[in-house]
Amino acid sequence: MGHVVLLLSLGLVSVAAYAGDEDALPDEVDQEQFTAQIDSLTAEFKRLGDWEAQYEIIDRAIDHAWSQNQWDDESDVFARDMIREVAHIPPWEFERRMETMVGRVGERYALSPGDRARFQSGMYREVFGMLWANGPTIVKQTREYIGMRLRGEPFTPENVARWMREGQGMAQDMRQRSMRIIEEFRETIDENHRALLERDLASFDRRMAYMDRMRETWAQGGWKPEQWGLDKDPIQLRAEQTVRPATEFSAGQEAALQRLGVKVAAHWDYAPSTWETYVRAFIALYELDASQKATAESILVEVLERAMSYMRARAAELVEIGVSDRAGHDGFAPVRSLFNELESRLERIPTAAQRARVEREAIAPE
Repeated sequence: MGHVVLLLSLGLVSVAAYAGDEDALPDEVDQEQFTAQIDSLTAEFKRLGDWEAQYEIIDRAIDHAWSQNQWDDESDVFARDMIREVAHIPPWEFERRMETMVGRVGERYALSPGDRARFQSGMYREVFGMLWANGPTIVKQTREYIGMRLRGEPFTPENVARWMREGQGMAQDMRQRSMRIIEEFRETIDENHRALLERDLASFDRRMAYMDRMRETWAQGGWKPEQWGLDKDPIQLRAEQTVRPATEFSAGQEAALQRLGVKVAAHWDYAPSTWETYVRAFIALYELDASQKATAESILVEVLERAMSYMRARAAELVEIGVSDRAGHDGFAPVRSLFNELESRLERIPTAAQRARVEREAIAPE
């Protein structure tokens, strides 16, 4: 849900009001099921407790995006201030969020009461349609996000990459619905405000282009806590203090790998060309059976494909980075994160008995 909150914060779509008005729902929406879905989301959000603490995180994410991209013209500032005002309202106060957003837009474009009502009706229709069409994904990811927060579990690039992949269709649907709202709104405003709308749309398009880039980066494992306002979050900070390097082995593991003739390579975490060697060594090290071996190789194929896709897309940039600089360069951060994912998923394959044997035999004198 973190990325859904960020999408909201960047102005793609506001999680809007639910007033229980059957006439406001699109024809394809089942009111009873929709109400249950909204009630479920409301209950999840309320589990977080004081919304002020959550808003501080959202506000930092907004600051990060606006300052990083130098969104500082008048349209950018208006959008930022409106997003902050809406996000400050608890998400279970849907109607208040909608009224606030429609009020700010209505003032900016001098909408008549009738035009405001039509704009709000269009927002209800598209947002309700979006929630209905993507309900299972939204509810699932909301529960995961909130559950992790309540358990004190940090978000990882792997979590976020999976959320991005699962939510790809939702992001496309949200964009299409946003464009329909914009086109309808264009027909609503008078000639005196058309130039203002074009400036605001240029600002909107810049933010959407940024979100498209970020979703692609996050889907490849390039997520960073500060992008979601979590750089000062106690849960994330504790995780950073305890996480181990991707290529740190126990004495037993390292000794066993050396006996297999495999050099422990510090560059494994940024050179996908070496990952097959790593996986074959892992299979031999734990003497994985046929089923375990197939699982390990399947994981390799999946993660390697994502890493190579990223490197091909960024080839012109990455080729300029010297080997000695790759370990700490931001351009290789998604690759390092994917190696972390590969390693952590492999580590779940061996049984307790296989692990004990490796430790026992590796440190025994020859």
